[in-house]
Amino acid sequence: REINYIRISITEKCNYRCFYCMPQDDDIDVTIAEKEWISSQEIIKLVEMGVQLGIKKVRITGGEPLVRSDIGDILKGISSIEGVEELCITTNGSLLYEKLDILKKYGVTRINISLDTLSSKKFKKITKVGDLERVWLGIKKTLESGIEVRINTVIIKGINDDEVEELANLTKKYKLDLRFIELMPIGEGRNYSGLSGVEIREILKHGGLELYNLNKQEGASE
Repeated sequence: REINYIRISITEKCNYRCFYCMPQDDDIDVTIAEKEWISSQEIIKLVEMGVQLGIKKVRITGGEPLVRSDIGDILKGISSIEGVEELCITTNGSLLYEKLDILKKYGVTRINISLDTLSSKKFKKITKVGDLERVWLGIKKTLESGIEVRINTVIIKGINDDEVEELANLTKKYKLDLRFIELMPIGEGRNYSGLSGVEIREILKHGGLELYNLNKQEGASE
């Protein structure tokens, strides 16, 4: 198949410590020194090389990409490359409200936001330090800006598996897509069980909701 999409992780650093992703021991630091991060110039050069090979869509991810102080320089450089038709970013939403204007200014066309629960109590339990209200302010500001919004949700048994319908119903209330992401059994994720695509389909079917398969578009897990 034609490869026209590149995903670039610009940092492994994250300001959340989600229990299914990050070690919970505060003494364990899995990040590398900022001075060793791939530079903005290297990222832009990488995209330039990708475009020469047929890349048209670029997604910036992390860790949490918005923790980088030079995120504006990165996006500005990428958006100025002739041949880049889509510029997307995946974020946990914690800094979205403050940095949305930068993202819009430099041509971000879609923002994927990781959101596993609509409960403030559960949100704090999952992320350890996150503020659900702040994330929602960022989501609503993004919706108002006209930038396309997609919510990425990991469903974990015993944690948020009672929220499948409620999360899916966001698509009725707001102009956004919601994607159920498979819990990967690696790292901390090995300690938990996620709902399968079949199980999620049954829940949605029982609630009279229709599931659209994005796998055909991006090869994403449900």
